[in-house]
Amino acid sequence: HKFLSPTVSLSSDRLLKRSSHLQQVR
Repeated sequence: HKFLSPTVSLSSDRLLKRSSHLQQVR
């Protein structure tokens, strides 16, 4: 995803962190 814009990468990273956090909570 390096070719993607920084904003998109940041948003995707946030989603990944959020999903991982949710999984950890469960």
